[in-house]
Amino acid sequence: MSILSAIARNLLRQEMQSRKEKKQHRFAIHNHHVGVEVVCTGDWRERNAPNLDLQIISDRLGLCLSLFGYEGWQVQRSGGAKWLFRSQNGQLLENRQNVTLIRPEYWEQVGEKTVYRTTYRANYQNTPCIYLFSMVSFPKKGTCVWMMLNGVAKNVEEHGAVFDQLIEDLVCLDPDLEPEEQNNGLSLAERVGAALGLEYEILPPQTSDRELVRIWSMAARPGVQPLLLLPDECFLNAAPLPEYPQPGEAGWPDGAEFLKKRLEELKEGFDHSQEDQAVWQEIMAPDTSGQIVMESHKLFVHWEEVQKAGGLLLLKVPAAHPWDVFRRVPFGGFNACPDNLEQMAVCQYWHGSYGAAPILLGRDTLQFYLQKQPPEQRLYQLACEMFAFSEDLVFQGVETVGGLEPLLRGSNFWFFWWD
Repeated sequence: MSILSAIARNLLRQEMQSRKEKKQHRFAIHNHHVGVEVVCTGDWRERNAPNLDLQIISDRLGLCLSLFGYEGWQVQRSGGAKWLFRSQNGQLLENRQNVTLIRPEYWEQVGEKTVYRTTYRANYQNTPCIYLFSMVSFPKKGTCVWMMLNGVAKNVEEHGAVFDQLIEDLVCLDPDLEPEEQNNGLSLAERVGAALGLEYEILPPQTSDRELVRIWSMAARPGVQPLLLLPDECFLNAAPLPEYPQPGEAGWPDGAEFLKKRLEELKEGFDHSQEDQAVWQEIMAPDTSGQIVMESHKLFVHWEEVQKAGGLLLLKVPAAHPWDVFRRVPFGGFNACPDNLEQMAVCQYWHGSYGAAPILLGRDTLQFYLQKQPPEQRLYQLACEMFAFSEDLVFQGVETVGGLEPLLRGSNFWFFWWD
């Protein structure tokens, strides 16, 4: 059974070399002589997919080995290595039957790495199988490799021995899985600025939002739109953006119609029963309190993280209009977050309706600035549009559309996030 280990080790070395050379690495191998099929679909340039997706399947041995690699920002977004480990295991077992925990989750330190382990028995297509899960976390880089070995439940000890060997061979004793980055002494902020290929400045921590807004607004000039950016590694390997249409051209979405359609799609998820419809009515209830939430009257910047990254980036984007910053800065298209073109259409609509302009962008957050607040009679409509644009504001935040209205009264800032 060491053939699985040998093949996986060789392919992982090829994968790491491809990353160093900035090459896409996708292939499939079907070797009928040894009864092994190999599929590698990982791509370090795909924003949300695992940066390594390797599967080695052997019908002859009755085994399947899967490895997923995750970048630091993906691990952080999931809540950390332990939560990502549990999420991956849960997703795979979700459609299995007669799931039984054989060995509870545990972890161990191996040098500077952390190894998580657990074992399950479950039926797949009426066949009892053993699922051995492991995740190796590289704390220095924040990255993780999730692994699963599953097969027909004939010899648990034999499966366990193979998996132990794979963990040792592929990860724990393989320095190629942690290549040293050639940063040339540059901070993350400097590397992100260089990767985006835009004119930029690096700002130290500021004492007030007013000063940030002043710096941002003073950077605007004809043909240049400023944008504050929280440095993150997700911007380093972003794929080149396509040529997007201009407003009014074929393919340009209507921002208001886009938000209306998104709201209708959200509503469809609550049309299955009277109980669901009642819940939707509660979610869509307007605010009648007239209160104001003062916490919304500021920009949200985690200055500790900014300092670690080397400062806050002030991008000077060659663009004619505020919404055109998304022609040059990659953002969106992950989870329920609108993609770049949809971001532009919504920004154009809100800029025309409320004078809103994107001011601060993060890995999964977007903030707008308004020179004046929208009128009271427009707040509910605006809250509905915000819910359609970023459903997490309600589903994982204020719980009702009416709960957004107090955040908008008297505030010059809008905040959006996508989990």
